[in-house]
Amino acid sequence: IGEVGAQECDPLAAERFSLAQIKQLSRSRRSIRVFKKELLPPGEIEQLVDFTRYAPAGHNNRDLRWLVVNGLEDVNRLSRLVIDWTKSVIQEQPGMAEMFHLDRLVKGWESGMDPICRQAPHLVMIIASKYNPLAQSAATIALSHLEIGAHCAGIGACWAGYLHIAVGSWEPLQKALLLEKNEVVYGAMMLGLPRYQYHRLPPRPQVKLSYL
Repeated sequence: IGEVGAQECDPLAAERFSLAQIKQLSRSRRSIRVFKKELLPPGEIEQLVDFTRYAPAGHNNRDLRWLVVNGLEDVNRLSRLVIDWTKSVIQEQPGMAEMFHLDRLVKGWESGMDPICRQAPHLVMIIASKYNPLAQSAATIALSHLEIGAHCAGIGACWAGYLHIAVGSWEPLQKALLLEKNEVVYGAMMLGLPRYQYHRLPPRPQVKLSYL
């Protein structure tokens, strides 16, 4: 971005958050996979995306493009394309299909479920040039910030991993997203109002820590 003068920067608030407060925030975050059907109020997603401007980025590289998909119909259309991809992988790459349990996705879809996007009313994706070596880390950090921001705003979020994997190689999905030449999707996330509220903090295994 270049040099930024002090007069261009907002003053830092005196308030500080303790590690215990941040830990409580992190522990209370949940991956939401059951959403209400209604759309988020206008402007909510824009506020979340704007929040990610403050996420760190390697070499301050922020050459990312956000794509928002609104509405169950359009989200469902993308899920259907991912299912087409899973069927192709099951036939052509059975080892990979077994690793990712793709047969379960097809069975779930055929039974009337959406195991891809979980009937979320919104999807957000980060897109950048495939020649940008810093795009993947910047996108992952930005989406992580968006997920925390969503949690604070009472919005449910969950990483759309199957869609992210599929769009890397499935041309019908790339065309549906109107990707420009040399553009790549570096991450995707479902958003919506959570149908259920959680009242307990799930346990997590201890981290593995060593020193040199």
